[in-house]
Parts: sequence; C-alpha cells; structure tokens
Amino acid sequence: MKGFLNTEGLWFMQVPDYGKLKGDMHDDFSRSANPVRSWFHRSRFRLVRKLVEKYSEIDYPNFKVREDNYPRINAREVVVDLACGSASWNENGMKITGIDINLSGLCAGLEKKRLTHAVIGSMDRLPMKEGCAGMVIAAEIMEHLPDFKGFLASIHSMLRKGGRLILTVPYDTNLSLWKPFFKVHCFFQGYVMGKEYFKKEAGHINRFSPQNVRKHLEGEGFRIIEQFSNRRFTIFAVAEKA
Repeated sequence: MKGFLNTEGLWFMQVPDYGKLKGDMHDDFSRSANPVRSWFHRSRFRLVRKLVEKYSEIDYPNFKVREDNYPRINAREVVVDLACGSASWNENGMKITGIDINLSGLCAGLEKKRLTHAVIGSMDRLPMKEGCAGMVIAAEIMEHLPDFKGFLASIHSMLRKGGRLILTVPYDTNLSLWKPFFKVHCFFQGYVMGKEYFKKEAGHINRFSPQNVRKHLEGEGFRIIEQFSNRRFTIFAVAEKA
C-alpha cells in the first residue's frame, strides 16, 4: 500500500489483543450514544489538533499562517503520531507519520488521508532515527506502558533539539472526574456487555496526575511549555527537548 513502511518489533502496550481491535474504533467512540463518552473523545481530538496547529507550520488544506509569538516547528519537519490508530484527531489532513502495531488502524488512517506515512512498529523500540522528528504526538499511551520512562527517553532521543512533544494521559486521581466515569464504563462494557477488553480496564496500568506528569517529563530532559487539563478528564502537556 502506498505510504506504508515496515519495521521490526511486535511488543506494544499492555492492551488485551490490541493488534486485533478495530482500527477506527476511536471514530466509533466519538459517535457513541453515551454523551459523556462521545464528548470525551471529540474534545480530546479537538484539543490535540489545536495544539499541533499552535506549535507547528504543517501544511494542510486551507491552513492560514497566524501572526503570534508561538515558536513553531518548520513545515518540512517530520511529525510523528505514536500509537496513532487511525489518527482520528487529524481531520484536517495534516502531513503526519503514524506508528502503530494495529494494521487496521494504519490502513484506515491512510485511506482517510489522516496519515501520510504509516509504520508498523512497537512502542518499546521506536523505529525512528535519533533527532529525526520536529514533533511527536503521544496521546493516551503512557497509561498502558510498563516502561513509560523508557518510552519518554526514546521520544527525547527521536526529537531534534528544540523539538516538541504533545502528550495526553487520563487524569487518574481520586479527585478527578475521569476516574469514576472510567470505572463505571469499564464495569458496564466488561461485565454487562461481556467485552474482555474492558474487564482489564482497557490495559491501564499506570496512574497520572498533573504533578507526576511534570515530574516525569522533566526527569527525562524535557522543558514544560504548557500544561492543562480538560475538565479534569485528560491531562495535556506540551514539552520541548532542551
């Protein structure tokens, strides 16, 4: 298939049968009859898209250069979306290289023109050269990874100096709004609807707060540029390789 690259590596995340899941499942989530679930995914996609636009000069249809003071990566630089699925956030068709183990998701991303290039690869051995990328997007990944610190170190290596990481993780604390919703959702989908994926909490093994996200990023050599939460459901961070 045009735009497809192959690489080695099959270990990815602690998600039950992730490679077998429907590739564009996040599109389905954003159209869920559950209004909270659909809002959660639609708003997450919208905010990721806005951050990519804010910190880059990526070419895409009808792009307009804004006159503000945000330092941006050059339009010619590589932008990588890790564990991208079908890159549901990229509805404007920005030029993105996606890496995932889920072949169905990569195919859907290429077909829908959300991905320019697709790489079959794992998150523990990222198949990109050191300093090759100007921006990396890692949305809803670290909660699944046994070695998320090693994952951050790999992203740091992949970025060129001054490159940007756009990171999102669930706001998973006892005072968040995400946690009770997620627990109820997993119980219903797993034990009422009988979906094994949700019986194992969708493979979530790590818990994050705004404080420990900052700590982990700074510990791996990143400088925080921006950090916020979306109504205490999702933590967003933009960090720069110093």
